[in-house]
Amino acid sequence: MNHIQSKLRAFTLVELLIVVTIIGIASALVVPYVGARTDLRVSAVARTLISDLQYAQNLAITTRQSHGIWFEANRYTIQRFSTGGATTIKHPVSKDTFVVQMGPTGKDVYSGIAMPLVNVRQGASRLVFDSMGTPMAFDGTTSISTTSAALVSLSAGGTTIVIRIEPFTGEVNVE
Repeated sequence: MNHIQSKLRAFTLVELLIVVTIIGIASALVVPYVGARTDLRVSAVARTLISDLQYAQNLAITTRQSHGIWFEANRYTIQRFSTGGATTIKHPVSKDTFVVQMGPTGKDVYSGIAMPLVNVRQGASRLVFDSMGTPMAFDGTTSISTTSAALVSLSAGGTTIVIRIEPFTGEVNVE
């Protein structure tokens, strides 16, 4: 009988408790970093906005017509500007009107993202690129050249990204 008992080996209760404790500590350290990851969502929306700014600038250069972005409360639209006013363009992929909605009514990655600061120039909420790709502020009636950078901030969950559109060149940077 002693010969049979000596062949049976198992983990003791103390060994099992140590392993469970180590797994608990490791998961407590990892889970907060895997959670909602609002920093990644804000970064993804910032990259999308940067792409849309460059798209509007490229449209202005290639069509030789002013194009730009109209910023409103937690949304923006890409528009073609002419003497007759502004017209929202169609999205090149979805073929819907080019409107990006953020905030509580935003879809997918845009949900919960806020746009707390839009500073184009002296309260203007539209950033227009002329036929040469130069950024200008548009107040609804006239285009005004910008002498300082336009700023757009995106934020959610304590993460804020500021997008800076340089005057004269329209170069887009992230601060």
